[in-house]
Amino acid sequence: MRMRELLAVLLLTAGLAGCQNQPDWSKMQWPRQEKDVAAQPAPAAAPPMADKPATRPAGDVDSRAIKINDRKVTISDILKSADYELRKIGKPATAEAFATAAAPILLRHRGHLVAEALLYGAAERGMNDQARKHLDDEVKEAQDRWLADAGGDRRRLKDNLAKEGMTIEDALTRYRRDVTINLYLREQLIPRVTITRDTLLQYYTDHESDFRRPVQVQMQIVEAPFEAFLASPLANPTEQEARAAKDAARQAVRQAAAALTRGEEFGVVAETYSRGVKRKEKGIWPPMPDGSFRQEAVSKAAFSQPEGAVSGIIETPDGFYIVKTRRIYPGKVEVFEDVQTKIEASIREEQFKRLRNEHIAELAERAAITEPRGFLNTLMDQTVRTYYGPVEPKPLNPEPTRRPQR
Repeated sequence: MRMRELLAVLLLTAGLAGCQNQPDWSKMQWPRQEKDVAAQPAPAAAPPMADKPATRPAGDVDSRAIKINDRKVTISDILKSADYELRKIGKPATAEAFATAAAPILLRHRGHLVAEALLYGAAERGMNDQARKHLDDEVKEAQDRWLADAGGDRRRLKDNLAKEGMTIEDALTRYRRDVTINLYLREQLIPRVTITRDTLLQYYTDHESDFRRPVQVQMQIVEAPFEAFLASPLANPTEQEARAAKDAARQAVRQAAAALTRGEEFGVVAETYSRGVKRKEKGIWPPMPDGSFRQEAVSKAAFSQPEGAVSGIIETPDGFYIVKTRRIYPGKVEVFEDVQTKIEASIREEQFKRLRNEHIAELAERAAITEPRGFLNTLMDQTVRTYYGPVEPKPLNPEPTRRPQR
């Protein structure tokens, strides 16, 4: 099966012939995959949840594997890669709902592992003895660093890795593979990344909005939202309760206004009378553009007065406010010379990703990739059994019930 066919599966192929001991996942809808999904890196690995150690599939399911030249991707490999995301799904009401949520996760990790196998195989084939010696030294240094981080205690290192579902040997194998692939990609692709001044200028022009900062204001606010004066803010108040909360909010903001008139410092007043989320920060909010604050009347008042000025009492449908304009930051467009380094890094990353995807596609075109018939059905069945629980078997072609003849 060609790589592009492998990555474009929309429906599962027919289920395992004659399989009566598992639910039939072959008829479920799998999400459509992008053509080069295998070329996309998998999400950053997250540590397994402590309440459930990583589990390996039972039985001989790994005898059915995707073969990529002389390498293979097993069901265990896919589940181990996707473990964290699969456990985050939880336990929906039905196994079918779980399978629907798991399908895109499985396909993404399956594609990533196939791409990884292609890259690792190509990297090892092109590695000379000197490179292998350098890689061995890198792996040895990594093991020494890990042991030092564990206080020199090898048992502690083993326990720490076990919490992530790995042995020391697993971790070293993973590290060797990652370093090998990264070195290979750098050698193959970085010389092909080309950036000229014209390229930088074109990017700057095309992404002009990214380098424009609007006018911003930093506000200091005394807030008296009505809901803060309710006995139970989450409950639906009666008309009488709502009116009482509004009266209490009005009284609080009037006391704050009187304190400011007496010359008390705004931050002290905010700490004393405000009921907003920034009370402990003396009512100070970070700079924000016009319209960003949830109470538009408040931000408009802040923009309309000079720095250092304090508004009167502002009433909105949700509460009373007093705002001080601490500082107004004028709008600014970053000039090309100031952002040139940032632009170059962005272009370099974009080009590297594109070249990486193209290189994986080229490797796939020359590779012998086969996936057993019914592999996805077996993968989904094992996923549901491992992360959801036993599911009642459903016959593929149940016999109709016949009435006994008289």
